[in-house]
Amino acid sequence: MEALKNEDDRWLDPALPERIQQSLLGLAAQLDQKAVTLASAKAKPLLDEVTSKLSALEVITRSMPEVVDRQITKRSDELQPKLTIVHPEQPEVALEGRQHFMFETALRMFSCRTMDDNPISLGLVGPSGTFKSTMALNLARAFSQEAFVQPFSPYTSESALLGYANANGIFIESPTSQAFDKNAIVILEEFDNANPQVVVALNTAIANREYHVNGRKVEAGKDSKIILCMNTWGRGGNQKFTRGKLDNSSLDRFPMLEIPYDWGLVADIVGVQPAEQEYPELHGPQYSSEQGIYDYIVALNQAVANVELDYDFTPRAIFNGIAFHRAGISKRLIDESCIWKGMSEEHQDKIKDALPAKLKRMNAEAL
Repeated sequence: MEALKNEDDRWLDPALPERIQQSLLGLAAQLDQKAVTLASAKAKPLLDEVTSKLSALEVITRSMPEVVDRQITKRSDELQPKLTIVHPEQPEVALEGRQHFMFETALRMFSCRTMDDNPISLGLVGPSGTFKSTMALNLARAFSQEAFVQPFSPYTSESALLGYANANGIFIESPTSQAFDKNAIVILEEFDNANPQVVVALNTAIANREYHVNGRKVEAGKDSKIILCMNTWGRGGNQKFTRGKLDNSSLDRFPMLEIPYDWGLVADIVGVQPAEQEYPELHGPQYSSEQGIYDYIVALNQAVANVELDYDFTPRAIFNGIAFHRAGISKRLIDESCIWKGMSEEHQDKIKDALPAKLKRMNAEAL
């Protein structure tokens, strides 16, 4: 009998009649079906629970990259350096991310005001790629001021710099006029690449805090300032940059801060380990007094006349130097930004050698 040969039917007794065997097989099949049905009924809640958990796991798994990215971003934001600028009369300003190592010094200088309570503008000098433009924009953000950018070339005209009236008598704004009108900051890019005669037109605007174009008066706001971005010190070109020499009367109006490369900042931006870099001392000895600044610059002015070099040390160097001194700027940085402004060491030494012995000694002790 075929049924007896089936491995699943080994429980049947071969001695039983075939009819009884068939009946038992049929009954077994019915019982088996009921058992499956009963098992399915009992298993369904468990199966539903497992299915639900598997679906939830699938959803979590699919969304996990997004969750991880969000947490990484949040954590990364928490770890990012943040510079908070506290103003006595304004809300705090937070600048995200690492800043150039010279930014704090630039910020201190840029926050200074003259004896007659006018803001002090600033020149940033350094080779290409030292983040001068970024620093200038961040200085504007630090003071919650809008920034207008004026690029320069030898062909930039006076009207492009100051604005002009068209044939219909409508005044066409320039970045400078907009910044003055809106109590904002104007960033003069590649300033050392400008036509010296055009730059001279800016002197009156800086000195008087206003200028006139075609009968229109453009007046600077109380906190309007200028930032120069330059590759050279304005005294002519060098091996890297072809530049003309700017007028001394223009350069004299700006303290100049040298901005070297910050390789640590570059490494931070690209996400690699920074190279070793020797950073300059930014918090060195200060002048002993404001009188000392005055005496030193007056003596330098007399000395430079004796050695017949084409440099001027004007009262502006004294005004700016004293303002910086009050802001805690070191003697070295005051000398570099207000007095020497990129002058060669040879010429510096020649002028210092012509100083009276007392001032030579004072200068040596401060260094």
